[in-house]
Amino acid sequence: NIKEADFFARIMKKWDEEHLYILVETYDDAHSVMYTGLNLWDGDALQVSVDPLNDGTNPEAAGSSKYRADDYEIGFALTGAGPEAYQWYGLNTIAKGTVDWVKIIRDADTNCTKYLLARSCSCL
Repeated sequence: NIKEADFFARIMKKWDEEHLYILVETYDDAHSVMYTGLNLWDGDALQVSVDPLNDGTNPEAAGSSKYRADDYEIGFALTGAGPEAYQWYGLNTIAKGTVDWVKIIRDADTNCTKYLLARSCSCL
């Protein structure tokens, strides 16, 4: 039973010529986001990596990140100040602070948080 589970997530994605769409529904008995900005990942957040050219990782890259130049890594969380986005990787800064292409809705009665993203492909 989803409502009795400590954590459950359902992810749906779709794209067309103009947009990338992502819907994530999470069920978590406790919603906790203590950090913002660079440390947004360290709590109840959604972290997404996008490889627009579908060219895989770069095996020659130094360190733990094997992203290529065209890739993005972005996180989203419902903070005390409202929805926030943070971009850890990517050439163009497309996510920082509040962005209008992300909606995050928390229903404490059902323990459900919904993340809805619709991003123009021309930015990726």
